[in-house]
Amino acid sequence: MPTSAAIETAPREELEALQLERLQATLARIREHRGPVPEIASLDELAELPFMVKDDLRDAYPLG
Repeated sequence: MPTSAAIETAPREELEALQLERLQATLARIREHRGPVPEIASLDELAELPFMVKDDLRDAYPLG
């Protein structure tokens, strides 16, 4: 695992590769414990994931 100093000075391509690797590891752990989640092959695909914001929760409270 790279040190924080190495990460801070890493070229953009290395940083994005590390972010993608860590994201894929997180999604793999979620799949193990919670069920299916989408496969992500690039950071650009991150925008396609369904994220929730507070307003989503407020609009659906309590049973909507």
